[in-house]
Amino acid sequence: MKKHADKRFYLQFKRCLTCQVSFEADLKLKGLWEEYNNVFINDNVDNLTKEFEVWFNELLNQSNEDFITEAGDVERWIGSNKAKMLESKEETIKFLKSLKK
Repeated sequence: MKKHADKRFYLQFKRCLTCQVSFEADLKLKGLWEEYNNVFINDNVDNLTKEFEVWFNELLNQSNEDFITEAGDVERWIGSNKAKMLESKEETIKFLKSLKK
């Protein structure tokens, strides 16, 4: 038994490594592996898409008027083009959704 791998498997699958391997082997024997794998991948893509949207919205709403350098000088940067950023966001979300099976 590989105890060092169990912690990661418990976090992700709520099972130890040995139990997860047995579970997946049973699914393959019953012919349900493809369905299980597709659901697993789709859930991961959905979660990644949600996390991207949250991160992007925080980035978009972040103030970028003043920055302080390591020397202590205050710099004023020109802001990003929000329309272009929103277009890139939509393209990225479209790409992420295309990864679904």
